[in-house]
Amino acid sequence: MFVTIFKIGYAWGALCLVQLAIKLLDDYLDREEDGDDHRFCLADVMGEGILAYALLLYAVAARLSPEWTFTIFLSSYACGMLGSNDWLLPTGVPAWIEIVCTLLLGLLLTDWREMLSSWLLVSGVHLLDDVLDEKRQGQQVAVKNLAYRWGRMEACLLGIMFSLSALFLAPLKTFLSWLALPSVIYVAANPWKAKKKR
Repeated sequence: MFVTIFKIGYAWGALCLVQLAIKLLDDYLDREEDGDDHRFCLADVMGEGILAYALLLYAVAARLSPEWTFTIFLSSYACGMLGSNDWLLPTGVPAWIEIVCTLLLGLLLTDWREMLSSWLLVSGVHLLDDVLDEKRQGQQVAVKNLAYRWGRMEACLLGIMFSLSALFLAPLKTFLSWLALPSVIYVAANPWKAKKKR
């Protein structure tokens, strides 16, 4: 009983850490798109040191739960490029090629069910987050927002479908990931120094 609780706690901690690493990087990369309404989040406080902190969080998460951390991070990396398929990335290749290569790497290095469930989980969160952003920001929403490109209802339904599929394939990972998400969002928002950017 106690061993099971301990293992679940380890897994939840790993999910919190890897989600926070992903959220910090995402906030830092998207800071230019947020405009004048952007708040000072934790990523802003860390500044140029964000990469070191994100790597540290990822390393600890990978030690606690290697498979979940690896597949969720790869899935988040791939999802981050959705909606930007016509862009040339710093590597010089189109975004869709990097998406495919990232997902293939995950399939080669882990069990297909593990990678697929993480992809569905992250994609579901990504789509639902885009729906909320599109509703909140209106005309100011980023062009790569999938709810803006595909339609709010379509993105919402697809996000729910992906989330339920992930729950079917990996119930514990999906449940613990959703359980970790509110804490991650709260910490990443830097509630201790929340103020308008000037």
